[in-house]
Amino acid sequence: MLHPPRFNFERGFLFIYDVAFFPQKRYSSGIMTVRMRHTHAHTANRRSHHALTGAPITLEEGSKTPRLRHRVSLTTGTYRGKKVIDIVKKVEKKQKK
Repeated sequence: MLHPPRFNFERGFLFIYDVAFFPQKRYSSGIMTVRMRHTHAHTANRRSHHALTGAPITLEEGSKTPRLRHRVSLTTGTYRGKKVIDIVKKVEKKQKK
């Protein structure tokens, strides 16, 4: 049997449905916590750290070609001044295919 809507002054909200029909809708005797809304300034301050930065591109000393930092140069095959890859061998191997 549905009861007419009644206001619960202790909890501060309106009961519309009977608890017998909706047993999962039982509330605790404490006051419900209010979730505060963040202001636009608070949200913007948090998002100020989300900015994307560009890739750290450097120019090689010898050939002045751009490359990513901490990577082997694909034009000269050097890394930190030492020859790591033999570029001439790689090109010859590709041409044989």
